[in-house]
This record gives sequence, C-alpha cells and structure tokens, in this order.
Amino acid sequence: MHNKFSAIGLIFSVLFLFLPELYAQTIIDKDIVSGKWTKNLSPYIITCDILLPYGASLSIEEGVRVEFAGYYSFTVKGALLAIGTPKDSIFFTSTRENKYWRGIKITRNFMQLDDDSVFFAYTSFCNALNTDSLDEEFNEIENGGVFYIKNFNFFILKHCNLKNNVSFGDGGAVYMANGAEHARIEQCVFENNFSFGSGGAIAFKKTQARVSDTYFLNNKAQNSGGAIFTSRDKTNILYNIFKGNEALENGGALMIDFESKARILDNIFQENVALNNGGAIQTGSNSASFIQKNRFSNNVAYMYGGAINVDDFGFPLNISNNLIYSNSAKFGGALALFNTSVFVYGNTIVQNTAIAGAAVFMSAEAPVSFSGNILYYNASPDSFQVLVKSGTFPPNIQYCCIQNGVNSVRLASEDEEIKSYWMDIIDTNPLFVELSAFDFKLQESSPCIDMWLLEDENIVLPEFDLAGEQRKQNFYPDIGAFEFTLDF
Repeated sequence: MHNKFSAIGLIFSVLFLFLPELYAQTIIDKDIVSGKWTKNLSPYIITCDILLPYGASLSIEEGVRVEFAGYYSFTVKGALLAIGTPKDSIFFTSTRENKYWRGIKITRNFMQLDDDSVFFAYTSFCNALNTDSLDEEFNEIENGGVFYIKNFNFFILKHCNLKNNVSFGDGGAVYMANGAEHARIEQCVFENNFSFGSGGAIAFKKTQARVSDTYFLNNKAQNSGGAIFTSRDKTNILYNIFKGNEALENGGALMIDFESKARILDNIFQENVALNNGGAIQTGSNSASFIQKNRFSNNVAYMYGGAINVDDFGFPLNISNNLIYSNSAKFGGALALFNTSVFVYGNTIVQNTAIAGAAVFMSAEAPVSFSGNILYYNASPDSFQVLVKSGTFPPNIQYCCIQNGVNSVRLASEDEEIKSYWMDIIDTNPLFVELSAFDFKLQESSPCIDMWLLEDENIVLPEFDLAGEQRKQNFYPDIGAFEFTLDF
C-alpha cells in the first residue's frame, strides 16, 4: 500500500512539474513586438495588429505556434528569423475560434537599402486571407494571402508549407514587388492556395527572385497563372513540380507576362488546366522566356496550346529540349505560337491531341524556327501535326522527325513551295524504347540518332539531356530531347 501511494505521489509531482509547460501561452496584446519567442511560452496568441519596427529584430525558435485570435496582420519593418526543424516546425495560423488571419506585410520605403533580412525555415502558414473589403474598390494591399512584400531584397522561404491561403488580389500565398534581388523560395510546398486575381500561389512584379525545388499542388487563380504570375520580372523557375493547378484565364501553372524574362528550367508540369490558353505556360506581352529541359504531360487548355501558348509579341529565347506528351487543346495540342519569333528545337512532342494542329498551331507574324524536333503520334481530326494559319509567316523546319513528313504540315497553298527548302525531314518511326510506358528515349536503331546538324547559331544545347546523359554523344546530336547511349 505504501508503494502504491508513493507511485501516485510521484505521478502528481511529475504532472505538477510540467503543468506550466502544458498550459503555457503568451498573449500578445500590444502592437510592438521584438526579442525572442520561445517554445516553452508557446502558443503566442495575437489579439491585435502587430509591428516589428525598423531597426528591431525578432527570432522565433523551433516548435513555436503563432495563432491569430482575429483578423489581424503582422507588419515587419525590421529583421525576422524563424527557424524550425524537420521534427519541430513553426506554425502561423488562426486560433480555432477564428477562421482567418490577415498575413504578414514586409515593406520598405522605395529605394531604401539595408541589410535586414527575413528568413523562414521549416515553417507552416495556413488560413491567411488578405482583403480590405469585398464592397470597396481593389487596393494593392489586398495582394498576397500570407506575404505582401514590397521594396525588400533579403527574403528567404526554405522547407516551408503554405496551404489554404487566399488573396483577393494577386498572389494567393505570396506577393512580391520591386527588388527582391536576394529573394529565394526553396524546397517548399504550396497547396490549395487561391487568388481572386492572378498567381494562385505566387505573384512577382519587378523582382529578381528564384523559385526552386518546390511543389505547387492544386493552386488556383481567378485570372491567370494558376501557380505563378510574373510581370516585368526576371525570375528563375528551376527544378519545381507543378501539378493540378488551374487558371480561369491563361497559364494553368505559369503566366509569364508584361516584359518578364523568366528562365524556366528542369521543371515538371502535370495535369494543369487553363480555361483559355496555355495549359501549363502562357507567355506574352513582350516577355522573353527561356523554356528548357522541362517535362509536360496531361496539361489541358480549352483553347490554344495544351502545354505552352506564346502570344501577344512574346519573344522566348527558345523552347528547347523539352518532353511534351499527352497534352490537349482545341488548337495546338502541345504548342500554340502567335505573333512572335520563336526558336523551337530539340524537343520530343508526342501523343498530344487537338481539334486542329495535333502538335503545333501557328499564327505568326515573324519567322518560327523548328530544328531537331520529334513530332509523332499526335492526333487531330485534320491529321496535321503542324497547322499554320493562312496569311501568316511560314516556319523554317530543319532536321526534324515528323510523322508523314512534310505532308503533315499544313501551309497556305501559296506557301507550299517553301517546303522544298526544308532540309532532312525524317518521316519514319523514331523508335522509342517503350511507348506504352512513356519511355521516349531512342532505341539503338532509331533513324534520329546523329542526324541533327547544328547550323543555326541561336541553338545552344544544354550540357545534359532529360535523362542526365551528355548531350551530343557523337559528332552530331540526336533529334529529340534524349541522346541515345549504350548501356555497358
């Protein structure tokens, strides 16, 4: 009996020892914050709009929960460091009693230069909603569900999750404008974010940010750019996965607009939808995109360009070394090219479908150069792999493998003579390794091996192909996105 009571006493002693930590919380009811937020005083309950002033700093340690008890925002004008761990993340969210909070505003005066930085790692953000009023005229501050960032350079999100956030402007989760020369978004997840404007997950305007190794899943924009929207921007978009994003206008995953110069390299675009043009990517308005070594599959545009639509005097440097398969659109199952000069080379374009122009639809007022591409097994009722609208500039096609050869490229009757100038068009089966398994590498007996002569100075091949093999194994590179290699 004595031992039993001793054990009970020990249990109560332990409980008493840990009760302060079990029930600890900190109420933030003053508008100025700084210093350090610690796990043992978490959660931090925010009961008013709060401000980190210029010249001050705040650090948030792993395991801290920041919960907003009303529709309040956090304005950051100083330096903020929030570093969680894989096993002990930091959380920004609303309390159970309140559905939404109003996000984080990171601002500087125009051209204000300093070394302050904002760095979040292993941090989750959810249930943020940014709007002034549904009944009032739109205000710029409505941009960015979680983050509204302006005139600020040193911003990093790494290993962060941003889910179920809403903006009544642009950027369902993140809006970034003016500067951001050292802005990085790396190894993050953006899921189920929504914008009533453009950029279901992110909107960039006049920035030089980098987005890499990040997963964009089921984000949606009321306008354009289901995942990302850019305007007058120089963004690098590298090694990301875009899946199931949707735009009710253009660019199911990406909208590259208004003089943007985006580098879009080594990404995967899958099952994105645009209710207008560009199932995965729309680029236009004097933008200059570099689209290389990406994989596009099962993207849908209800009108033009199942994978990519180039329009309104967009001038991509090139669309090169991409694998584009199983996409669909009304016009141009893989690509639609309007009013622009484009270099399209070294791509494998297969199994796409359209009502007209199974692989490519063109209505160009400037020359389009096609070189080193495979266009095969694309299907449309008109049976043309490439459809060029009457009255527009005919393309220059060289060293391509096209199902049914030049006969599957439809030109206006007055332009038919130009086909006689097209060089080395292969019309036989490219012999993929295994079509049913979507393995579009070349067999050893493929007619595409060593058949691409690089005669155009605008063609700059990547060092490696999509399978990681050295490009240009022999004297000439292979046609398509993959180089044949022998396995020893």
